Amino acid sequence: MNNTALYLTVKAEKKFNNLVEYLRHNNTYFAQHINNSRFLEIYSELPYSDKNSIKKVGEEYLSAKEGQIFWEYTSGSSGIPFKCYKTDYERQLLSLHIWKCRRNIDKMVSPNNFMELLGKNASKQIDFSDLCKENVEKILLYFLEKKPRWICLSPTMAYYYALVAKRNNYRCDSIKFIELQGEYIDKNQRTFIEKAFNAKTILQYGMRETWTIAYECPHGYLRILSDIYQLEICDLDENGYGEIIVSSNICKYMPFIKYKTGDVAKISVNSKCECGKVNPWVIKLREGRKANCIEGHENLIADIVFKRIIRKSIKPYGYDVLLITSFRVIQLGPQNFIFEIVRGDKYNAEIEKNIIKNTNKILGEQNNITFQYV
Repeated sequence: MNNTALYLTVKAEKKFNNLVEYLRHNNTYFAQHINNSRFLEIYSELPYSDKNSIKKVGEEYLSAKEGQIFWEYTSGSSGIPFKCYKTDYERQLLSLHIWKCRRNIDKMVSPNNFMELLGKNASKQIDFSDLCKENVEKILLYFLEKKPRWICLSPTMAYYYALVAKRNNYRCDSIKFIELQGEYIDKNQRTFIEKAFNAKTILQYGMRETWTIAYECPHGYLRILSDIYQLEICDLDENGYGEIIVSSNICKYMPFIKYKTGDVAKISVNSKCECGKVNPWVIKLREGRKANCIEGHENLIADIVFKRIIRKSIKPYGYDVLLITSFRVIQLGPQNFIFEIVRGDKYNAEIEKNIIKNTNKILGEQNNITFQYV
């Protein structure tokens, strides 16, 4: 990596050294890379990692088991499912940090009035990611019934909920805060969502792999949770933007150290915020994992739909089989799409048949789909 900047606190450095010592004795893969005792020497000798490199290492990448293990899938910007593991204790620690951030904004928020619309904690009564008009109307009625104070979802979902809410003159007075995660959102989209729901939006930056990395303070600054993460910004451009490389000091069973996020940002110092936070580091994301709008039925098709199509298409083979490394969709017309695919070792022609079948099932039968390999 060229032209990099590393950001860490004294407390984070101490936690990182404790993590390294644990991995030295409990993780076969990392033990072979740890030969020093000083932070900078250890950090520099450890390899950079990403989804594909971790998949290639396999089971050896995981530490010795301690307690109950949980897993969840992430696709991120690549759209390809990736299995992430955490112990029950790690999940509890990460949750405590997230809830501390939420209560710094709203003292009344609690698990009883908080509704998560993403991941395993989302209610199974309704599909929150189905963005067709009829289903979104059902979701809005569900909010009226359950009366959440906070909802947590992606900008794509929130934006399309807001479109339907505005169109139907919908009101849900119980919703006061909308927590947005997983994608880039611009100022205009954010303002539109806030006006449609008469609620305040809160941004968090993170990934399913590590959970929350930065959280917006009451005064609008996206602050790094610097006690549990250290961030490196690599390949800096003339404006200070570069790829985010994250290291988690909590994830021990499945370590994420020098992990390439694929997101682009810059970090600045802001030590005069009215919120009084000691941590001066503020992260500013460049447009990357954006909530893209794609023309289609009722203008309610988004990139999240194509991620669902790919997941459904490769699910019969198992997500751990390297079928597709990454993909993107180019739209030539309302129902005319090009799937650009980086093929994995196990890719086969049946995958294309599955993609066509699932696209037609979700978007209708009149789609013209072609494939290109990159």
